Amino acid sequence: MSLVEHLGPEFVRFRLGIGPKQPVAMDLKDFVLGKFTTDQSLLIQQNITHYIDGLELLLTRGAPYAMNQLNRRNQIP
Repeated sequence: MSLVEHLGPEFVRFRLGIGPKQPVAMDLKDFVLGKFTTDQSLLIQQNITHYIDGLELLLTRGAPYAMNQLNRRNQIP
């Protein structure tokens, strides 16, 4: 059962982007569900404080405010 089937469509999603494009030779499912590359893992580690701050905003100020703050361009390299 998927999350949407279990929870319904109206729930807050906090996602970590996977990048602009999948490698041409890779199936989309494998790309999305695969492990992060070393470079991607490093980028996550460098920005973990930003992600934690985002979760805190979500929990304390609500989804609209958190989304407004987190979805600004140039927040994460």
